[in-house]
Amino acid sequence: MDGGPFVEYFPHMRTSNSRRAALGLAWLWVILQLSSPAFSSDLASVAGESPAERAKLDALGTVEMDPRIASIEIDFEFDPARGSIREQVDLVVESAETRELRLRIDPNLTVERSWTSQGSVEHRKAGQEVVLQLDPPISGRRKVSLTLSGRPRRGSKPLVSDQGVVLSPDDHWYPTLGPTWAVSDVRVKVPEGWVAVAPGAPVAETPDGAFRFRSRKPVRGLALVAGPDLQLTSCRVVREQARIVGPDLGERADEICRHLADPMSWMAGSLSPYPFDGFNLVLLPGLESRIEAGGMVVESDRFPLDGPQDAADLLAGQWFGQRIAGDGPWMRSFAAWQAAVYARDRAKPVGTDIGRLRAAYLAMSPGNDVPLARADEETPEPVLRGKGSAAPDMIRLTVGDRKFFRAVQDLFRMPISPPLSLQGLQGVFEQRAGMSLERAFADWFERRGALEIESVLRTLQTPRGEWRIDLTLSQRGQPYQVPVDVVFHGLEQQHREVISLDERQATLVYFLPFEPKRVEIDPLRRLFRRKPE
Repeated sequence: MDGGPFVEYFPHMRTSNSRRAALGLAWLWVILQLSSPAFSSDLASVAGESPAERAKLDALGTVEMDPRIASIEIDFEFDPARGSIREQVDLVVESAETRELRLRIDPNLTVERSWTSQGSVEHRKAGQEVVLQLDPPISGRRKVSLTLSGRPRRGSKPLVSDQGVVLSPDDHWYPTLGPTWAVSDVRVKVPEGWVAVAPGAPVAETPDGAFRFRSRKPVRGLALVAGPDLQLTSCRVVREQARIVGPDLGERADEICRHLADPMSWMAGSLSPYPFDGFNLVLLPGLESRIEAGGMVVESDRFPLDGPQDAADLLAGQWFGQRIAGDGPWMRSFAAWQAAVYARDRAKPVGTDIGRLRAAYLAMSPGNDVPLARADEETPEPVLRGKGSAAPDMIRLTVGDRKFFRAVQDLFRMPISPPLSLQGLQGVFEQRAGMSLERAFADWFERRGALEIESVLRTLQTPRGEWRIDLTLSQRGQPYQVPVDVVFHGLEQQHREVISLDERQATLVYFLPFEPKRVEIDPLRRLFRRKPE
């Protein structure tokens, strides 16, 4: 590993060769343990009730969610010509005491039938929900099954056609519950010549030619892609199996696999071991926005993949968004930030797409801006992933590097929980920092805009031969609270200061033994700011 500027904040990654070898063996042991039978669960066992079978699911780790879905099994069929689907969904629900389940479902789908492994269940459809009344209440684990049919849509757009099927977790094409950390098994019957892919690893082809994907490591949500012109290529990425799916990939698939290797290894070592069963990447023509699920990303085939920094952009959401979920799209900002951290540590420019979106944000009309904390699915990508990729770094400047990155690692030591609120995430950083971060989070997540600083330098030689320096720093609009690096440059000398800026205008006086010819603000480009015209 090269000694990028962030290596010191992950101390275990700067080591001698012997230490690296020992750590490599340690990480291998961890990964093997996490992938061993004690840490996985067969769906047939999950649905059962014996103590041995329940112990398998318990071994997945502490999960602080009640009620929650612990396993999902879907038998999926569709009619491309009619744009319709029909599926049977078996859910294993875990709860201390739940009499009523409210499951989110595409309003265009009809629940034909529901039943349960114990007692009785009655269902009613209420707009975007199906409400299940259970008797007796769930106390422990119980299997609940539904048969659904209809024509799923995203707004006015059909999600099933003769061109293919593209379903994201946000489409609620199967019944979803916010608290979900579930192993999964998805079987898809497709027309001849079609290819299908879902999260997890492929299971041997079924007698009727269906595709089947099983995830033994739990996921928060499922995506599904099927199409007539897709090819599937498998490769080994570090210790994970990757599947690259798309039309006419050719040698590009091998190149993508090479680009994925280093960021996969870096994030597994910096954050936590890769949390899912392999990585399925689908590249589709005409896709408008990224789709992510546990162990699966669907992107446009025009997404730039020119180096590992671009691959890091695709992988980072598996940790921020899938392993740790947020209660809003703002979590995508942390994923983009993590990809930028990887690029910086490797002394590379940020990923092509992130760089484009940062520039687009700084050129954006203020009327189109949205505070990251209030972002929704309509929020422009330049806000979510452009400004968003830099906003956590502005918090880091307040917290300090070492404490900030330790707080990031604290996030991955927490038990699996429902989607984290921004306030909850702020609390993790405050606990590690030992200080309130209300102002910092308010500056970068609760308000629109970005930092703008203008400087005015005046110099005057004193009778003693020194130079008096008057430096005025002005912020446009409501001021931000940030530390600002300032460098005064003379002919052959320079002087550096760090200024804590929190007012609209600050005038500072210095005495230097040389005459500054110019002043440089933020020479290391640590601040996300608009430069004066």
